[in-house]
Amino acid sequence: MADAERNRFMGPAPEASPFTPGFGVAPEFLAGRDALLDSAVEGLRQRIGTHDTFPMLIGPRGYGKTVLLGRVGRDAQEAGWAVLSASGTEGDPAAEFHRQIVGPSQGKPSWRFDSVGAQVLGTGAGVSRTDTSDRPSHGYGENFKDALSELARQMKKPQSRVLLVLDEAHAVPLPQMRRLGAIVQQVASVDLLPVCMIAACLPVGLKTILQDRKSTFLRRMRKHRLELIADREMADCFRQTIAGGGGTISDEALAEAGRGSGGHPYMLQLVGHRMWGLSQPEGHAIGRSHAAQAVAQAEPLLWDDIFGPAWDDLSETDRKILTRVAEEADGPVRFSEAVDAAGVGKGLAGEYRARLLRTGFIAPAGRGHVELTSARVRSWMLDRVRSAEPEVPTRLAELPPGRGD
Repeated sequence: MADAERNRFMGPAPEASPFTPGFGVAPEFLAGRDALLDSAVEGLRQRIGTHDTFPMLIGPRGYGKTVLLGRVGRDAQEAGWAVLSASGTEGDPAAEFHRQIVGPSQGKPSWRFDSVGAQVLGTGAGVSRTDTSDRPSHGYGENFKDALSELARQMKKPQSRVLLVLDEAHAVPLPQMRRLGAIVQQVASVDLLPVCMIAACLPVGLKTILQDRKSTFLRRMRKHRLELIADREMADCFRQTIAGGGGTISDEALAEAGRGSGGHPYMLQLVGHRMWGLSQPEGHAIGRSHAAQAVAQAEPLLWDDIFGPAWDDLSETDRKILTRVAEEADGPVRFSEAVDAAGVGKGLAGEYRARLLRTGFIAPAGRGHVELTSARVRSWMLDRVRSAEPEVPTRLAELPPGRGD
């Protein structure tokens, strides 16, 4: 059979990679995050209502915030805590937390915790729920405080608590974040019920919160900043992960992979995954050439994976405004000018600015000005815009008028 006729699905299946380059997928080894995890978890176990029981993870996209939230949530479940999870990109988090407590019937739940430990409603065994006849007709979120308080009062196991896990906190409009903070503060700090919360936020979201005088509770959350991973910890993670999968890596390859990853947690997983696949014919004995190829292949994937989904969710007008900001290489841009360039009326400028700040593409840069969050965002964004521009075929463009039908 000719090569072109071969069924490419019939070949040998690639061996499973020990690396996990997927957002929210927990790797086997967490590089450089043990100390931060220990600090955050220790804070959650402090006396109810203290600032440490409300940690917030701060870091750019791709720094592993979602992975860390998932690890904290799973460990808390195993310890018998009730864990409720929400993302700021999916609507009002108070409404989502309330939905998980009350359930589809909107009944007033009676919770029963078994010996396995509590889990998020609907995610598996561990929590039993029986509805009572009291079935309010209000929507989710409206009576969240009472539902949260009732759930907290039913935590019978010593040291067990209700843990609210909020990802993408920067994407939540400030009024909703203020309301969520006020409810949690009332239940935990005033009523002293066993409730705590951990959140993850982009740095630009933290700036917005800190500048909001009405967000007292959110401003006082204990901040934990995620930084780039140190070279030694990167190398240890590469070596342990590869060894755990049954492979080996040379010192030269280790140095090449470390330099190419630049301390970026997600890049580590991308490079590791690529090295693993490239070295399969050699039995996963990874050499320097594998590492160099992996770095070259992973670089464009990194920024597409980090920024691509957020960019694709934007409207055409959003993209026009951001493109105008990206085209200014000399410094911050007056937002009103970017809005004018996109043909947006001045009355909507504030709404667009608030929404685009929550995307993490831009950050405040002085009164009335904004700037992109990094130079790499600028080049990625302009490349994306150029690649989306329609191309006119050369031969067609050269035809005389009326000859292109």
